[in-house]
Amino acid sequence: MLSYTKAGAACNSIVGHLECPRTCTGAGVTARGAAPSLVLCRELLAAGLDPDAALEVYRNGILAFRVRSLRDGARLTVEDDHLGRPKFRRWRGPRGDGAASSIAQAENSEPVALEAAGT
Repeated sequence: MLSYTKAGAACNSIVGHLECPRTCTGAGVTARGAAPSLVLCRELLAAGLDPDAALEVYRNGILAFRVRSLRDGARLTVEDDHLGRPKFRRWRGPRGDGAASSIAQAENSEPVALEAAGT
């Protein structure tokens, strides 16, 4: 299994590691945030990695979950609902600038899904 690739090269998956609840590292990139693995997807895309590559995220050496593709993971974030429970939501980009995310404007609007580990 390759650990990472530039766009256009063959790749099965990228390995990420949750180092703490707000930090995820993979392919030499460290992302921080409330949903660090999803932030990592956006940062890896910005670094030019293959948008179709999967992201396998490990915690303490155990596969925690798998994001189907960097493209799909980059479209998501986690926000609390009206009862304070975390829910997956579409990522709207940096707040305050009023501009839509280039990821949100992508022509490919297929449903986004995360795969549970062991499935």
